[in-house]
Amino acid sequence: MRALHVFPLFSTDRTSGAAHYQLSLTRAIQDRGVSVEVFTTTTEAFDPSAAFGLRWPGQRAPGVSREAGVVVHRFPVSFSPSPRLGRIFSRAILERWLREGTGAGLPPAELQSRALSRPRIFDLMASLGRGPLSLSLLRALIRERQRFDVILVGYLPFALVEQVVSVAGWLGKPVAVLPLFHAADPYHHFGSFLRALGRADRVLPLSEFAAGFFETCPSSIRTTVVGAGVDTSYLSPGVASGKRFRDRHGLGDAPIVLQVGRKEQGKRWDLAVEAIERITNPEVLLVLVGEDIDGVPISSPRVRALGPLDDRDLHDAYDACSVLLHPSENESFGMVLLEAWSHGRPVIGRRSCGAVASIIQEGRDGLLCDRAAEMAEAIEDLLRDPHRARLLGEAGRSRVREGFTWDAVASKVEAVYDELVAGAP
Repeated sequence: MRALHVFPLFSTDRTSGAAHYQLSLTRAIQDRGVSVEVFTTTTEAFDPSAAFGLRWPGQRAPGVSREAGVVVHRFPVSFSPSPRLGRIFSRAILERWLREGTGAGLPPAELQSRALSRPRIFDLMASLGRGPLSLSLLRALIRERQRFDVILVGYLPFALVEQVVSVAGWLGKPVAVLPLFHAADPYHHFGSFLRALGRADRVLPLSEFAAGFFETCPSSIRTTVVGAGVDTSYLSPGVASGKRFRDRHGLGDAPIVLQVGRKEQGKRWDLAVEAIERITNPEVLLVLVGEDIDGVPISSPRVRALGPLDDRDLHDAYDACSVLLHPSENESFGMVLLEAWSHGRPVIGRRSCGAVASIIQEGRDGLLCDRAAEMAEAIEDLLRDPHRARLLGEAGRSRVREGFTWDAVASKVEAVYDELVAGAP
């Protein structure tokens, strides 16, 4: 079996959940004996000049290299909108949304309906504005099509999904899509996305919640839920050290509430800060781990923002914390929940985030809250009752061991590949 994975960005660093997922999945499928190569761009991080104006600079050299054991082909991006054009696209789309009443907080079904009824010129502006468009990547896909049996492309809200699904259909190659879909995010709802998913041979949502949404689409999207995994190399006793983390970052013996994710509005770090300030015990600290995207300063003395950490330091952080708080409003899955569970830590997630709420079994392996006051109360209850916190964390750890490993995910994806190749003309 020979598989081609096509991603807009591909990194061996833990720059985001998407980057971590793509690399981990690709390596796990390789470990199962599938020959996998990656097509991607020369961009490591795009530059947003506007909501629909992303620049894709050439930060890596084009060509073929081996990265973390994976053969990676990098191609330059052919078109990025100028800042002025990006502002024009963004103004037109956002004004359309304003007239429609589209925005965060609408039910996913309503976002879908509005996306499909919108004139297609808005799909075109969104695709050109967000990109990437790499003509050399698409030409290489056509030229080297005989070397691959199946294609996997990811992820939304980038236009590469539409492009590769169209080219694969023209070539007669089976294609699966890894959407990493945020059902409540209007940026993930464009008619061109939904139509592309309908043309794909298979769509691989991470959660039953996302699969349920796709099943309501009028374009007959075929899905297989694949879930997510954790790196089992950190699960052995003694590998991760909370004491090492506390000593490295000068945290002493303070109870730690951990939030892991990029510091941006959608992750709702502001709710986490508000929750921690409501806790009566002044020694409890909120530790934020992840890249500072929005640059908004945090004035609370009870918060430590550490920025991105390498894998060892991150797993030390899980080992050091008393509870993981995950107040994000938009997620395709929530891999940080699995990582905290793998260290036996209880988790608190956002009830109104469908993907997260579909993973946490409330009262059995975690808790669900929406408001900061609820989160503060849940944190205080767990700190006061370490026995209950331990039971929740251990229940989560059992679930990870039973089904949330990268080999388990790769097994499901490989089965899809086998099915698609067997049915290919």
